[in-house]
Amino acid sequence: MATSTTLEVPRSSRSLSRCSSPSPRSRCPSPSPRSRCSSPAPKSYYIRSQSPMPQISRDENDAIRRVVDELMDNFVDMKERGNQDETISRFINDFIIDNKRFPSQIYDWLLNNQNTPQYMTLLGYFYFDAIGTEEDLRKCFSLFLTASKMDYSIAQDLLADCYNYGFGTSKNEELSFMWYKKAIESGSINAENGLGACYKLGFGVKKDKLKTALHYKNAAKKGNCTAMFYLAWCYEKGFGVVKDYDQAMNWYEKADKNGNLLAYYSMDKLQRRIDKTASQPPSEPSESSTQSDSQEETDSVSSQEETNIHLSQNEEEQTVDKVDAVKLIITNEEHFDESISIENEK
Repeated sequence: MATSTTLEVPRSSRSLSRCSSPSPRSRCPSPSPRSRCSSPAPKSYYIRSQSPMPQISRDENDAIRRVVDELMDNFVDMKERGNQDETISRFINDFIIDNKRFPSQIYDWLLNNQNTPQYMTLLGYFYFDAIGTEEDLRKCFSLFLTASKMDYSIAQDLLADCYNYGFGTSKNEELSFMWYKKAIESGSINAENGLGACYKLGFGVKKDKLKTALHYKNAAKKGNCTAMFYLAWCYEKGFGVVKDYDQAMNWYEKADKNGNLLAYYSMDKLQRRIDKTASQPPSEPSESSTQSDSQEETDSVSSQEETNIHLSQNEEEQTVDKVDAVKLIITNEEHFDESISIENEK
């Protein structure tokens, strides 16, 4: 759900998961052939009318249920694969229309069938992204909370995001950390990204670079493209792992192929850095630079992060902003490099 002191994220770009600027190729990755990259219709198109829901026949009810169940399967798959919320929302609207329905019809059906944690979670997502209804973050949070108490891992991951961003509730780093952890215990793959960010930035827990990298690796190996991107970053910077450009390129490539929109930027930038280093004649390192490199290697072995970093600039110091750190929002290539540079200096 994009993309301090807080750096306020525009409502249109906020995200419960990772949100990023599109790459120059501006592509819309999807895990399903049905997921089309198209511009969504005007927002008013998706807002349900205020008229009462008409009575429908049993056959019609069953037909809508089949659409909802297939939609739910795709929704879960996309969340666990680390797709952006913009991509997921676009897919949901396209999928509904492809099945000759209207978003408001699916919303009405979900509203009258809140009998499983899966349906509650999907309804909450409709409230979050104003699909078939008006945005209502309080209802979104309430539905995620109810479904989370039923041990539904997808809802628990989304609930942790709500506590991290303050969507429909007060921000609470400790509860965010707790629900990411519970989501993982319940089987969530994507929640590994949120927990990795908590360990990197000290949200509700002591900072731990090794655990940060470990959680990214866990999710990356299970096919989560967001985790692939952050694991690549770990290898590039030596954060929680030994610095390894080959491994970094490998994971950036995997992230790119699996739909991460930031991986192409970082892969290209790393390749230029490698080429530049290879073309420079060897030089004797100064004593200060040698000490700096040694310290960096020491830090790397004891060490990483995820899912939304905002750069906060202070007159007295620059830091990586804590507020949006659980799902890495990177608005452009320069902000990303600057935030990484600052974090490495710590």
